[in-house]
Amino acid sequence: MRFSVKENSQLMNYFNEYLFLEQVNFSTASGSVKKVKQDQEMSGDNYTYMELDSGATFMSICDGMGSGPRAEGYSEVVIDLLEQLLESGFTEQTALKLINSVLLTGNQWQEPAAVDMALIDQYSGTCQFLKLGAACTYIKRGNWVECIKSTSLPMGVFQEVDMETITKKLYDGDFVIMVSDGIVDALDEPDKEEAMGRIIMDIKTSNSKQMAMEILTRALARSKGVPEDDMTVICTGIWEKI
Repeated sequence: MRFSVKENSQLMNYFNEYLFLEQVNFSTASGSVKKVKQDQEMSGDNYTYMELDSGATFMSICDGMGSGPRAEGYSEVVIDLLEQLLESGFTEQTALKLINSVLLTGNQWQEPAAVDMALIDQYSGTCQFLKLGAACTYIKRGNWVECIKSTSLPMGVFQEVDMETITKKLYDGDFVIMVSDGIVDALDEPDKEEAMGRIIMDIKTSNSKQMAMEILTRALARSKGVPEDDMTVICTGIWEKI
């Protein structure tokens, strides 16, 4: 058994109520890094990583259009709403539809936002990817890398969300790697997504934070150390519990 995410994970001497849930079969650990666009003080990217009581690990990057304080505020609203809705028990599809409706209501929101989401089921090891205008997401398994692409449009464009869902099975030692457009666009290659896959494949660490740092460092090196757009990386590893 495991404690609920919302519970204090210590048993006290006095009377109290505790919520226990069935133990999951997989554990996850995440590492993330951000780099702000040159000449900007705030990143237009926002991200989250959280474990839910349902036995799922959720991670997401929202890339606000443009850069600076306006894009940062816009993407922060999207991420905050996602966290609140998923914690309240809404499905990810319903959460995206509700947020899209909020963005299209009123005059304060004028730009679309690219949203990348992944939900890892820690019981089965399956991962559901939902992408709205987001950059390619990668799965790294040893010396093999797969790119999860999408042709969907960003959030906040049409009344109906242009949602694309892809499900993949993950195994012990796999990594799910999310990047914002600034990472991929930094590569001066004809096929940027394939080039990013090669970079990820060459990284040998099994530490999530170190892998994220290495990806950012190598992407910056390709752009002569100058971030021409906001850059964000989230790496989440999954391991089978013994």
